[in-house]
Amino acid sequence: MDLSTEKQISEGIKILKQGGIIAFPTDTVYALGAAMNSPTAIQKIYAIKKRARNQALPADVRQARMEQRRGGSAAWPVRGARHCGRLRACLPTPRSPAFIVGADDVPGGDGHDVLAGRAKVINADGDDVTENYLRGARDVLELAKRLGVRRAYLKSRSPSCGVGGLSDGGDGIRPGDGVTAALLMQNGIEVVCVG
Repeated sequence: MDLSTEKQISEGIKILKQGGIIAFPTDTVYALGAAMNSPTAIQKIYAIKKRARNQALPADVRQARMEQRRGGSAAWPVRGARHCGRLRACLPTPRSPAFIVGADDVPGGDGHDVLAGRAKVINADGDDVTENYLRGARDVLELAKRLGVRRAYLKSRSPSCGVGGLSDGGDGIRPGDGVTAALLMQNGIEVVCVG
């Protein structure tokens, strides 16, 4: 489902309220969505994904907390949360690929260098999106501190969440950490790569 217009968003909300599921783009792939208070919809996601019931589904913690405040409960235990620094920085989905570049605008440096001002994040269109990535990383750190997060599971290759490896601008991987990963590490949060 394309959620780029108010009409499409309203249609998606209607489907969710009726116990249905929707597919929507995330920062890297399409995801399935369901209302957390709909056991039927949650079961549909487990069936579609062929996932064992004891395996947690990613959840938006904000939605779970809002549901609990209203006196409800989630349809399954919330064990994880997704908070993408790029999405939290209001970058579009889908978006132009971005890379961390050094002073000479070639892939080099990593998130630690971006935080120190020695590198920047440039997208494939040539736009400097460094401030977006920094804003997203700070937002994720603030949320992690507020929730008492001690460990974060992040994807590799990303200029935001890469752990130990970043895209080299082609099909390869070069050593380094993304901006969000680096900021979490620098603030004592363990960061684990999940591939």
